[in-house]
Amino acid sequence: MSLRIAVSILASAAFGAAVGCYVGRLQILFAAVKMPLFLLGTLLLSFPAMHLFALVAAPRLRMADTFDLALGSVATTARGLGALSPVVAFLSLTSPIPSYKTYLFLVLVLVGSIALSGTISLRQLRRDMERLDLGPAAPRLFAAWLAIYGFAGSQVAWLLRPWVGSSYAVRGYFSIYRNLEGNFYEAVFRAAIALVS
Repeated sequence: MSLRIAVSILASAAFGAAVGCYVGRLQILFAAVKMPLFLLGTLLLSFPAMHLFALVAAPRLRMADTFDLALGSVATTARGLGALSPVVAFLSLTSPIPSYKTYLFLVLVLVGSIALSGTISLRQLRRDMERLDLGPAAPRLFAAWLAIYGFAGSQVAWLLRPWVGSSYAVRGYFSIYRNLEGNFYEAVFRAAIALVS
C-alpha cells in the first residue's frame, strides 16, 4: 500500500510540475504539490461513500478491499499522468505566454490527460473487481464508484484551481471563496467554446 501511495505522489507530482512549466517559477512547485493533493484528497473524501456503496452492493467486500481497489485505481491514474508528463512539459514549455488561446488549450490538455489516465485506470479497476468475483453487484458498484469519485474529483480540482496560469502574481491567488463560484463542468464547457470561437 505504501508503494502505491508513493507512486501516486511522485508520478502525479511530475505531471503537476509539467503543467506548471507553462509559467515556470513557483507555479511548477504549486502544481506539483496540488496534483497529488487532488488525487489522494479526492480518494479520502470519496472513500466513505464508496465503502458505503460496497457494503450495500457487495457485503463481503471488506473495508481494506475497498481501499485497496480505490488506491490501486488512483495509482494507475497517477502512473498514466506521470507517463504523459514529458508531453505536457513540452507543450507547456513551447507555448506562447501570455496567450488566452494557449491557456485554454493547456487547460483542455490537462483535462484530457486526466480523462485518458482515468479511463485506463477504470479498465484496471474493472479487471480488479472481476478478480474478486463480486457477481452481479460488480457493474452497479463500479458505476457508483465512478460517479462518486468523478463528481468529488471534478469539484476538488475546481477548488484547487488555478492549475495553469500566472495568477500567483495576482492578489488572492488561491481564494477558496472565488473557487466556490461556478463549477468544473461549466468551466470546461466555456473553455471549449472559447477555444473554437
